[in-house]
Amino acid sequence: MNGTISDHGLKVVKITQELLLDEEDKSTINSDLISEKIDMVLGMCPKWGEGLNRELVVKELLRRFGHWTNRDTRLVNETRR
Repeated sequence: MNGTISDHGLKVVKITQELLLDEEDKSTINSDLISEKIDMVLGMCPKWGEGLNRELVVKELLRRFGHWTNRDTRLVNETRR
């Protein structure tokens, strides 16, 4: 594999992302939930699973949702006073 997502893989990413956006609590989005949603998408269109690099799809969705939080955060250096 060359590390890129195929055309079918991009479709899986897009539809899975829509399903994940519908989750009420975005903090629950993890690789298990992403895999569950990918299975739902592939259940709708099994041919998209042919040659799918599932690991890359999961990583891409984790990357997309890893930057988005509903909570304010800040970094604190506890060792420096």
